[in-house]
Amino acid sequence: TEHAIEAERLRDPSEAGRAQADGALAARPTRQAKDAAWRKLADGNLSIKEIRVLGPAFWQVGHEHLLAPYLAQMPDVVDHWRTTLPEQTVRTLMASAYPTVDPSDAALRVTDAVLARIDPKDNVHRWVVEHREDMVRARHVRAFDLSAHAPQQALAG
Repeated sequence: TEHAIEAERLRDPSEAGRAQADGALAARPTRQAKDAAWRKLADGNLSIKEIRVLGPAFWQVGHEHLLAPYLAQMPDVVDHWRTTLPEQTVRTLMASAYPTVDPSDAALRVTDAVLARIDPKDNVHRWVVEHREDMVRARHVRAFDLSAHAPQQALAG
């Protein structure tokens, strides 16, 4: 529960303890939890450790219905990150907080919108291209997995 997470945060007030508590809260499937985590991620003013915990905790498989509004904001958020933050922070945000768990059509459209805003010579462009390729591969794997588990047709004969 949220109370148990806050109690653990008080027990371990270190950077790692705070990051783990924030991650545990961000992983919760509630609008309030996602809003609080999103504000931190979108701002980007986090330590590397905080980003590495908070990003994956926020983008959870099965939470797509809660995450759609944040996904739509990614072009503006990536612009903010790349124009205001140090490159190492941006690299970590792109590795940990870019929404690759959802290889949906909407996620690919948002990724294409992000790419359209960035000069191809910019490192961030390359990182987004790599994420897009990961999403396309994930779509192929999911399609193959679904076809492998589809009921087999009886042989006529």
